[in-house]
Amino acid sequence: MKNEPGLTDNFDRRIDYLRISLTDRCNLRCRYCLPKEGVKQVAHDKVLRYEEIVELAGLFYRQGVRKWRLTGGEPLIKPNLAFLIKQLKALGDDVRLALTTNALLLEPLLDDLVGSGISRINISLDTLKPDRYRYLSRGGDFNSVWRGVTSALGQKIEPVRLNVIIFKNYNEDEILDFARLAVEYPLWVRFIEYMPLGDQDFYARFGGVSGHDVKKIIKSELKLSPALVQENAPAVYYRPDSSAGLIGFINPLSHAFCQTCNRLRLSSVGRLRPCLFSDREFDLKTPLRIKNMAEVENLIDKAVKSKPAGYSISKSRQHTMSAIGG
Repeated sequence: MKNEPGLTDNFDRRIDYLRISLTDRCNLRCRYCLPKEGVKQVAHDKVLRYEEIVELAGLFYRQGVRKWRLTGGEPLIKPNLAFLIKQLKALGDDVRLALTTNALLLEPLLDDLVGSGISRINISLDTLKPDRYRYLSRGGDFNSVWRGVTSALGQKIEPVRLNVIIFKNYNEDEILDFARLAVEYPLWVRFIEYMPLGDQDFYARFGGVSGHDVKKIIKSELKLSPALVQENAPAVYYRPDSSAGLIGFINPLSHAFCQTCNRLRLSSVGRLRPCLFSDREFDLKTPLRIKNMAEVENLIDKAVKSKPAGYSISKSRQHTMSAIGG
């Protein structure tokens, strides 16, 4: 592995993107993600420590990984997050650090996050109606989230992205409201097809809306022109006329994008997952904690080589999105 120029899987896909879940815990209990009582929480001593994350990140950096995204659970509930970000940023000037958050705690932390090296933020937000948000998230405060959104727009973050899931017979009436945000603000509003990895009762009750149908509704009011975005990501972007932002579509179910997948996922307990939709994982924490770095590198190599050509949704569904990190 040390002699390889980078991480390349068996289908000649260059792996240069690592998503790191910092915690399986979250300060919300969104109905499509977690049951009301939550999930059994992992003991703190089982979770990767910051210094272990940085050590693993160094291995990945030396193998060509340059793009990192910190996820959860909710990453902002972790203490001293700015310290970890500084350590990751110190790996190299070409490190790009991003964060995915529900933004409930974002506003007061923004200065430290951006000052430490976060340059991109994705905010998960599925409704613009405070009462509906409170119901969907089981108690979340929409106003706190929106303050996080507007505060991020005032920082040197390019871009600020909203990740939106549309559910049948639930928030379909807000599709145009979200689309108009990309006209009014320099937001990248991304509609993501609902992936059935969370609460199956919620999925059975509502289900998702295809990206094609969402786009059709938006085009009934807005003219969309293709936008060329320089990023290796699954989203397809459009710019509404006279808009400040972009509208994107991520359609993992109706239009799989596996042929360009460039990512791995590291769970909060140190398990490396080659594919979001697979239950196959590689335990990096055990050899890491006994300083068997050769075995860690061997497992990383195995994980990369085990990436499938395309996904198939595991029937066991042993892991929720909160554990995987999205």
